[in-house]
Amino acid sequence: MTLLTDDFVFIHVPKAGGSFVAKLFIGATPNNPAAMHRAPSYLPERWHATCPGAHKTCSAIPDTHKHLPHIAVRRNPWAWYVSWHQFHLRHLSMAPSQRKLVEVGPWAEASEVGRLSFSETVRNVQDDRGGFYTVNHRSLLTLDKELKSKLGTDITYLRQSHLREDLCTFLRRFDEIPTAMEKAIMDTPRVNVSTKKDYRTYYDDETAQFVGNVDKIFIEKFGYTFEE
Repeated sequence: MTLLTDDFVFIHVPKAGGSFVAKLFIGATPNNPAAMHRAPSYLPERWHATCPGAHKTCSAIPDTHKHLPHIAVRRNPWAWYVSWHQFHLRHLSMAPSQRKLVEVGPWAEASEVGRLSFSETVRNVQDDRGGFYTVNHRSLLTLDKELKSKLGTDITYLRQSHLREDLCTFLRRFDEIPTAMEKAIMDTPRVNVSTKKDYRTYYDDETAQFVGNVDKIFIEKFGYTFEE
């Protein structure tokens, strides 16, 4: 999913807080149909957003927005895997219409639709391109490189662990944030929260090291550690 505004482009990465951001700007989560998208009353016109779909290359960005700053949310890889695990377990316990969301796809296949343990699934979901985290984020590296070389801009990464504060800091680059909007950013409940349990409790030493190896490129890029 991508959101386009007059000032910036937002790129949604699954399980990293993108649904929360989408709700702030289009009044709905990414899986809602476009007919349900409505700009909240607190939103300045310059930040009214359209949601044309996903893009993974520089050439797919509309010409009117190519030059703008891009933002995405980054998340600790070890916590990210736990979020996927909990998302699937939660939906597998729901009605058939909700189960369908998690009965297909890489995580479903790797976990045998919830039958395997977390550690087994994390190991199974990797492929020859790297860990599942790396596969889901690699397109950002390509896009970032294209933006810098062709357009002189890049991607600003907001920290999922400090998303509300980082988003406010980013928006203030363009204008003051209306009081009602800042309140919404700081007070709106998180969306699709998987678990409040410490992600580190899901790992044994071998699985934690496994993630550290297969997702090394992003762990080093963002300076993550298992303990963070």
